[in-house]
Amino acid sequence: METKMTYKLKSCPFCGDSTILCGQLQSGYNEYFAKCTNCGAKSSSYFTSPMRAVKAWNRRVDDNSRKCCICGKRINGYGNNPAPVKDEGVCCDRCNNTIVLAARIKACKDAKD
Repeated sequence: METKMTYKLKSCPFCGDSTILCGQLQSGYNEYFAKCTNCGAKSSSYFTSPMRAVKAWNRRVDDNSRKCCICGKRINGYGNNPAPVKDEGVCCDRCNNTIVLAARIKACKDAKD
């Protein structure tokens, strides 16, 4: 069984969900962890205090790398390859669907001509 506590945690780096909880195992020991309630991603080890679990969860996400390289907005989930619009970074689903895919289709049509 787990005891659940609520803390301010960053979104899940795997699914982008913001419903993350810090829990304590009911083993008789001070064993705390952070877990995404959507996809089940969990901290890889147990910590001696809830704040250590929170700090570990929050530091594993590099916020700058999770911004769309086209529009600059935060990316939820994995992100998309922005080529041929940009050579580096990742783009959000919106930019992928409205800008990147159109550029790829245009590049294919231009290559045929």
